[in-house]
Amino acid sequence: MRLRDVAHISTKSLKAQPRRTFFLIVSTGVVFGLVLMVNLWWQGLQNTYIEYASRATNGKVVLWANELTSGSDGMAGQDGHFGREEIIQDLQKFGAKILGDAQIYGAYGGLVLGGENFSGLIEIDTKKAPKDAAPILVSDFLAEQLIGEGYSGITKIARQKQQNYEDYRAALLGKVFADGQGDKYFVVGFAPGSSFIDNLSFEQIIYKNDSVFNPFLRNIPTLEGIPIVINNGADGWKVTSFEEMTGGASVVASFESLDKANEYLEYGKGEFMSLSLLEREYSVRVVAGMSPETDYIFRQFSMVINIASIVLIVVAGIVVVFTAIRLVDQDCQNIRLYYSIGADSRQVRMLYLCYFVELMVGVLVFALAIASVMVILFNVIYRELLGIQAMLAFSLAEVPFVVWYGVNIEILVILGIILLMAPVCVLVGRKILSR
Repeated sequence: MRLRDVAHISTKSLKAQPRRTFFLIVSTGVVFGLVLMVNLWWQGLQNTYIEYASRATNGKVVLWANELTSGSDGMAGQDGHFGREEIIQDLQKFGAKILGDAQIYGAYGGLVLGGENFSGLIEIDTKKAPKDAAPILVSDFLAEQLIGEGYSGITKIARQKQQNYEDYRAALLGKVFADGQGDKYFVVGFAPGSSFIDNLSFEQIIYKNDSVFNPFLRNIPTLEGIPIVINNGADGWKVTSFEEMTGGASVVASFESLDKANEYLEYGKGEFMSLSLLEREYSVRVVAGMSPETDYIFRQFSMVINIASIVLIVVAGIVVVFTAIRLVDQDCQNIRLYYSIGADSRQVRMLYLCYFVELMVGVLVFALAIASVMVILFNVIYRELLGIQAMLAFSLAEVPFVVWYGVNIEILVILGIILLMAPVCVLVGRKILSR
């Protein structure tokens, strides 16, 4: 038999047993579809979060490192804690660029940094600021102090939450404010971080929202915004060294990419706010960019999802194998017929390999289709909430179009496993397929 004949016979076999074919495709496809659905949804969520968190700094991660206890001459103290030089050396070991010692402006501790680090956040030209007012990317906490009014109440309607946020922006942008010490601020944008929400749960937007996703999304935090004063070269306002205020060394640094920041989080000596890691010598806070702390949480959840996926894939594989044994056993009469018309063992195995490949392609298409439909349905149902959530989580100027749907390496592996089930089925039934 030629290869074309083998493919033709295998296709005819599929059509001859429609119920059997339908049962295998649906029963196996549902399990694989569940695995694909979770991975498509989860990767889409990660892609959205990382995209908007990184956009403000063009992919950089800006950190603020502080000495835990002061030593003599800026060096490590007798208690073993790091001083300024040790902090800098530790950061530079992982490729960090030191932006300088931390400088503070105003009663609320605005961190003074160059505007080139936050080009994606500055909405009003800093040169328009009065000489005695510092251009600032304002955090939600500082904004409420300056305005004297809170906008963070949870609403019954998502659009009301959006309206509150837009009122909050209109009351701040381009205006001058003064704090209790007389220091003045000119608001040019909003600090990288969230407004009104501290995690991705939908109940942060709508009062008594009972979505089944809330317990899971509640564990994914948003970045807490720090007021950032943009150094525009003006000398009409006074800054203070953080070290003068506290007696401890303090530096600001940036990593060019999240990968480098993740390496620093894992192997460096800095203690991040949300993670308790061993052998940490000084404190670190994320100022802007995608937080390696949050990315660490993503990776932990990904590990759990991968383990669950493996379990489901094993279940689906068992269903395929036992079904394959049954199918081949039921085809004993056809197998004898193939041998009687002159086919050899290699040709019979090739025929059934084509048969199972066609079955697994059907499973793949069905699983991917049902997974995509379910994820798209989620995005349709929560379309409004996802957009408003992204606007509030990352202090955006407008409601973006958000879709939690993404492809990752795990999905490609799962699709490969589905196709590899075909030769496995032939291998399992090799004795029955022999002459």
